[in-house]
Amino acid sequence: MLASPAARLREHGGARRVVIGVDDAHLLDTGSAAVLDHLVAQRLAFVVATLRTGAPVPETITRLWKDGQVPWLDLASLPQPVVDRLLDHVLDGAVDGVTRRRLRELALGIPLALRELLTTAITGRTLRRRHGVWHLTGGYRPQGAIRQVLADRLRPLGPRTPELLELLACGEPLPYALLARLVDQASVDEAEAHGLAEAERAGDRGGVRLAHPLYAEVLRARMSPAHARRLWWCLAGALLDPPLRRRDDLLRAALWQVEGGAVVRPEVVRIGARQAVNRADLALAERLARAARQAAPSAEADALLAEVLEYRGRSAEAAAVLPERPPRDDDELLAWALVRAETRYWGEGDAVAAERTLDLLRGRPGEGPAEGIRSWILLFDGRCAATVELAERLTAPGAAAGDQPAIWACAAATAAAARLGRAADADRFHRHGLALAEANQAELPWGLVQLGIARSLAYLALGELDAAWQVADEGYRQVLEGQSPMMSAGHVGFRGLVECAQGRTAEAGRSLREAMTALDGRDTLRLTHLFTAGLATACALEGAAGEARAWLERADRSGNGSNRLFAPWVALADAWTSSAEGRHAEAVRTARFAADLADGLGLPSVEATARHDVLRLIGPGVLDGNGVSDRHGVLDGSGVSDRHGVLDGRGGRSEPGRQSRPGGPGEAVEPGGADRRDGPLDALLEVRLDTPLGRALAAAARGLANADGDALSEATDALARTGHHLLATETATCAARAYEAAGLSEQAEGARRRAAGLRTRCQAAVTPLLTGVPERAQPATTVPDDGPDGAQPATTVPDDGPDGAQPATTLPGDGLEGARHDAAPLDDDPGRAGHGVGRLGEGTEPARRDAGVLAAHPRTSR
Repeated sequence: MLASPAARLREHGGARRVVIGVDDAHLLDTGSAAVLDHLVAQRLAFVVATLRTGAPVPETITRLWKDGQVPWLDLASLPQPVVDRLLDHVLDGAVDGVTRRRLRELALGIPLALRELLTTAITGRTLRRRHGVWHLTGGYRPQGAIRQVLADRLRPLGPRTPELLELLACGEPLPYALLARLVDQASVDEAEAHGLAEAERAGDRGGVRLAHPLYAEVLRARMSPAHARRLWWCLAGALLDPPLRRRDDLLRAALWQVEGGAVVRPEVVRIGARQAVNRADLALAERLARAARQAAPSAEADALLAEVLEYRGRSAEAAAVLPERPPRDDDELLAWALVRAETRYWGEGDAVAAERTLDLLRGRPGEGPAEGIRSWILLFDGRCAATVELAERLTAPGAAAGDQPAIWACAAATAAAARLGRAADADRFHRHGLALAEANQAELPWGLVQLGIARSLAYLALGELDAAWQVADEGYRQVLEGQSPMMSAGHVGFRGLVECAQGRTAEAGRSLREAMTALDGRDTLRLTHLFTAGLATACALEGAAGEARAWLERADRSGNGSNRLFAPWVALADAWTSSAEGRHAEAVRTARFAADLADGLGLPSVEATARHDVLRLIGPGVLDGNGVSDRHGVLDGSGVSDRHGVLDGRGGRSEPGRQSRPGGPGEAVEPGGADRRDGPLDALLEVRLDTPLGRALAAAARGLANADGDALSEATDALARTGHHLLATETATCAARAYEAAGLSEQAEGARRRAAGLRTRCQAAVTPLLTGVPERAQPATTVPDDGPDGAQPATTVPDDGPDGAQPATTLPGDGLEGARHDAAPLDDDPGRAGHGVGRLGEGTEPARRDAGVLAAHPRTSR
């Protein structure tokens, strides 16, 4: 039996040893193990063998290691960066952060698990593209090979251990104290011995969980609904029996009652719904709120459900749940008024009605929360001075508003003060709010997120783009790593707006699409409108005019008159889209309108940026050797008609040439204000903003007006210091032209080199001031993948369309195989990681001429 294989190997390999790979060596029968041992002993083969840690191994295989013929290597799971590279290799397009985290958690660094996850999720349409971003929706149900492998692992167990595993599948991790009331210790010991469960400790509490997340998915998938309800009810009863002492226990007790089909403690379910809101899991919050309301109808239950529906952006449904007239009871009035005000403003765009509703709480219990919400309505309605004034009152020494309203007001005032160009005040409000949020993080987890987004928005308004990006990116990553990853939408969305302003259009597109996807079903503040307009700008800067227009039209349809704060930015998106379409005169007029609109709203930082955009959109003709050239003939107008429908405070159209005053919604004033200069070019070039950005834009305006290369170079330095890579590239390019026109060839060459260096950070951007600079080929114009005309994107993977067609992407198995130069041969056992084996077994032999490698795969552990 041994001679024949040896003879064949000698014939095949000649003077060289043959490499033999053996997967699952612990499963070899005695005869095969003996053959392998003989070939190694005769130095005819170099063996690479894998086995599972903890599994019984034939003595012959064990002897290979004990006798020193092969080294033993312990292989860890794939690290997160490698898993991310595999995901990016397999999936054509961006993957949103929450989905990426969930896939990492389910695969636990095991290539086979990751491959099967992707295959099953794509086939089952739970992993699909939305706005061009891969997004995991709903639960995952294992199918095919992975389900069979896992089922085989669960089979050789005692009579009571399967019930333990099913209980863990429904509620892991479970504390020992709770398990002791449901199963015996022998079951726990057996599950741990088989590598199916493992102990963990969180603080002073010990517990048990399944060894791999996919075990829970397989176990739940094969339960009947009735059996699953019985298990959940057993868990709920065991948890509710003693007093609930831990915060997390309330959410679990709420969910287990609902899953078990019997709500016996509706007050616990209501608290659980609020905790789900705090974790940004609004789908779960709605489910719990509905169950609590059905089990115990009350005004409190109505208000809770309406609040959750409003957070999900479904204002009409929220309003329908509430009674039309305000309640008389103070507690009921508080809950009613807060939700009603939010539906009036963010649902209907009616700031006047929203504030009148909050006025009902003046001098009554709940006035503090009402004023906190008012601060956000004032901010988003563009009344930044009033926002700061209110925040001063709510945070003054001795104010009795409470911590939550004060945090809301500080976040609102951080963004508002920056929009007014008051950087010191913005920093002061942020520091005050941050101290309160950190002290109340457990009770008010949204506080840090709101303050982080406000700080990023503040830096963006002040023109500190590098700082704005860093704050948004750090906040995004911290949220994804925490308990509430679904809070990431605001951070990634404002990060995208910063990237767009910097001219990093590809990164901006990915960030903004991810934000729009994350906001589906949870757009409380109606930020999708802003982010969609930002995506239109990014597309326009790349020259993709058709795609930009389609996104802008979608943004127009989603607006309802709320969030006037962002109206100038939306108008600028229209201006850049018109420029990409070649309608330059219209682009300049629309940018001039955006500047007038910002002035009317009292937003000097936005006004300064918009005025500069007018000069940028005029293009190279802005330098005619004598100063500004109005080559489009549009600078002598007083504005354009309110085609965006944002000026009357209600979403309708204003009278031509009139716009809203920042002091209150609906009041009309002449555009530009009383103190604007009479000359249109003077008005355009005047910058009334004493910030680093304002001074940089003033230098740029002087340079453009006077064809002054030195002023443009000064502006380039200042803009580059704050992260305005695209604006700095433009001013450096214009400086080169100005120097060339003045006959200063040496300075012109230096400016050109500076422009070329800056251009590397915004290579895809196409703007009028960069005309004449070598450009990359413009990307093909495509309609957004789920745009209004129903056209499919020019991509290999169709979006989440109505036809149910499967994505025409490379199958995950093929993709992972193709990525072996980065990862490893795929393992066929989800209980171990298989990466690295192929590299260890190939190439030259080790210097010590080992007979092979035994690669031990660990039990899956968390």
